[in-house]
Amino acid sequence: MIDRLCMLLKMKKPEMNRGLLSASGTTVPADGTDGYQTGCVFQHTDGASGTVFYVNNGSVTSCQFDAVTTGGPADTLTIGAFSSLTAGSGIALSDGVSAAVIYGDDNGVAFGSVSIYNFRSRLLLTVDQAGASIRAVGAQLKLATGVDVATGIYTANQGYLELAGAHVAQAGATLSCVDASLEIGTSLTVDANGEACGVHVETTGAGTITNNGTCAAILIDNAAGAVEWPVGIYMPGPDVTTGLRIGDWIGSAATTHGVMFGADMDVYGDGQLDVMQVHGATSTALAGNYSAKCGRFRHVVQVAGTLEAEAYGLVGQVVAKTVVFGLYAAGLMGTIESNGGFHAGDGASTSYPCMAGVIARPSGSGITVDTGSVLAGFAALSNTNTSVTLGGTGVYPGVYVAKCQAACIAWSHGLYIADSAAATGIKIGTCATMGVNIADDTTLVLGTTVATAATKVTAEFDETTTGIGYIQLGSSTAPMVYNADPGATPQPAVDVNITHSAGAGNAGWCRAIVAKMILSGDGDTGSHLQPLLVTAEVSAPAGSNYSAEVKIIHKGTDTVSGNFFGMQCHMAVEDGNFEINNAGGAAIFNLTSDEARTVTCTSENLNVVLVKNTSTIAGIASLLKLSSAGADDPAYLAIFEGAADTALIKFQNCGANVVANTTSIDGEALQHIIKVSVNGVVGYIPIFASVPT
Repeated sequence: MIDRLCMLLKMKKPEMNRGLLSASGTTVPADGTDGYQTGCVFQHTDGASGTVFYVNNGSVTSCQFDAVTTGGPADTLTIGAFSSLTAGSGIALSDGVSAAVIYGDDNGVAFGSVSIYNFRSRLLLTVDQAGASIRAVGAQLKLATGVDVATGIYTANQGYLELAGAHVAQAGATLSCVDASLEIGTSLTVDANGEACGVHVETTGAGTITNNGTCAAILIDNAAGAVEWPVGIYMPGPDVTTGLRIGDWIGSAATTHGVMFGADMDVYGDGQLDVMQVHGATSTALAGNYSAKCGRFRHVVQVAGTLEAEAYGLVGQVVAKTVVFGLYAAGLMGTIESNGGFHAGDGASTSYPCMAGVIARPSGSGITVDTGSVLAGFAALSNTNTSVTLGGTGVYPGVYVAKCQAACIAWSHGLYIADSAAATGIKIGTCATMGVNIADDTTLVLGTTVATAATKVTAEFDETTTGIGYIQLGSSTAPMVYNADPGATPQPAVDVNITHSAGAGNAGWCRAIVAKMILSGDGDTGSHLQPLLVTAEVSAPAGSNYSAEVKIIHKGTDTVSGNFFGMQCHMAVEDGNFEINNAGGAAIFNLTSDEARTVTCTSENLNVVLVKNTSTIAGIASLLKLSSAGADDPAYLAIFEGAADTALIKFQNCGANVVANTTSIDGEALQHIIKVSVNGVVGYIPIFASVPT
C-alpha cells in the first residue's frame, strides 16, 4: 500500500524513522517538542502572511519550526522572519546548521570559456536613481547591544578560497578570494564630488572608535602559522593613472581635503602623527649586495629629445598658510635613530660605512654635464620669488648646521670633505657677489698635514669691484672691534701658527704667509701695486705702537748655517733694465711719512729705523746693512743704539771702526774718526766736537 501511494504521489518512500515528516494545525509546535523529524514541514492552517509554512530546523526530540515565507513576486523568497533585535525570529543557527546552503560542483567536466556562478544575483536598473542605496547583494552582520567578539573571524561577507593541494595559477589567470570588476560599455563620467570605485569602504552611524589595537579600512595579515603574502597591495603601473592617493589636493590649499592631523593619530604614544606609516625591520645579517629600504621611489625617465619638465623620484612639501612656526618644518626629513646604541663600522672593515640622516648618491655611467649645468649630490635652490625679511638674528642660508637642542652634542665637523673626494674642495662664486661670513668667536682650523700639495690653501678670484678684498676682516665703515681689554696676551685679527715638526727633514723654504701680485704690464700706467699693506691708526697712543713687527727667534743650540734675518727686503729686476720716471723712486726699503706733520720726541724711542743690541753677538758684520747683491759687498752701514741723546745717527760700541781723536782740523776740534772702506780702500771720516765754523 505505501509503495503504491508513493508511486502515485511521485515521491520517495519515507524512511521508517521515528517522528513526523509533515504536519498541520492551528498552532505551531513549540520549540523543544518531541516527535517531528528534522526537515518536517508544518502548515499553519490559521496563520497570516509570513506565518503559514514552517520547517523544523531542530531534531526529532527537540523541534524548532522556523517560518518559510513566500510572497509578492514569484521569485521572492524569505527564510526566517525579520526582527531588529529579537532573538529567535530568524533561522536558529548552530554548528553545521545554516539558514541557506547552496552546493555546486563541476561534475568532473571542464567548463570551457564561459562564466560560471554558484550563486548569481543581478539587479537591473532601467531609469535614473537618486537618494537610494541600491545593492545587488546585501550581507549584514548585526551585533546587539553589549555583544562583544573574541577570537575568530566575524564578517558580514566572506570570500573563502580553499586550495586543497598543490596548485598553479597559470599565465593569464587571476585567483582571488574576492573579485571586483567594473565593466564600462561606452564611457563613465565622474562629476565633481562623485565617486566610482572597485571597492568602497566606509563607516556609518554616529558612534565613536577607541583604537587600542588595529582598526583599519583594509587589513592585510596572515593567520598564525600561515604563509605571508609576497606583496600586500600591488598595482601594475600601466593599469592605474595615479597609483596611490591619500587625501586630496586643492589649489587654494584648503585643509578640508587633506587627512586632518590630530592627537588621535598618535597611535604609539610617541608624539608622531602620520598620514602614512611604513615600519620595516631587519633581524638577520644581510649580505653586502642588498640595500634594505622601508620605501623605494624609482622614476624611470626615457624620452626622445630634451625633457623640459622637472623630474623627481620623491617630493616632500610643506605648504605654509598663515602660520607662525614655533619649531621645525621641512619638506623632507631624514633621521637615523639610536635605540640601544649602534656601532659605525666593526673596526676591521675596509669599506668604511657611512651612517646619515640623508644620503645623496648619484650613480650610473655615461653622464655628461654641459656648461652651465649642475650634477650635485645635494642642491639648495631658492624658490622664493618675493623678498625674505630677516629680523634680528634670522638667517636665510642654503645649508644650515646646528643642534636640535642645547643639550645635544656638537657636530665634530660642520662640513667635512674626505680626502680625494672633490677636485675642488669649496668653490664660492665670484668675490664680487659672494663671500664667506664666519661668526664671532669662531675658530677657522685648516688641516695639519698635506700629503702632496705645495700649499695649504689655494684661492683664485676675479676682482672686478673696487674696494672689495678676497678676504676681509672688518671694513673702514664697520671695523672689527675689541669690546674688552685683550690683556697682556696679544689678540690678533689673523693668527697663523705653523710648526715644522721634529724629524720632518729639510723642508726648504717654510712660509706662513706669502703675498704676491703680478701687474699685467699691458699699459695700465695708473695701476698701483701693493702686495701687502699694513696700516695702524692710533687715536690715543699708549704703550707701544707698531704698524708692523717682524721678529725672528732662534731657539736651541744648533748653529745657524744659512741666513738669519729679522726682515729681508729684496728688489730684483728681470728681463732687462727698467726706468723710474714721473718723479718716481726706487728703493728696496722705503720709509716715508704720509703727511707733513711736526713730531716732537721727548725720549729716544722715535726712530726711523731702530735696531737694539741687548746681547753680545759674536762675529757680527752689521746690524743694519744696505748692500747690493754682489759678493764683494762694496758698501755697508752699521748703526748701534746706546745711551739716550738727540743725535740723528748714533754709533756705539763700534770698536776700531770708530776711534776717539782729539786733534783738530783748521782749528776745529775733533772728537772721533770713523773708519770706512770705499772700493776696497780704507779711509776715515772726521767727527767734530761741535758745529764747525
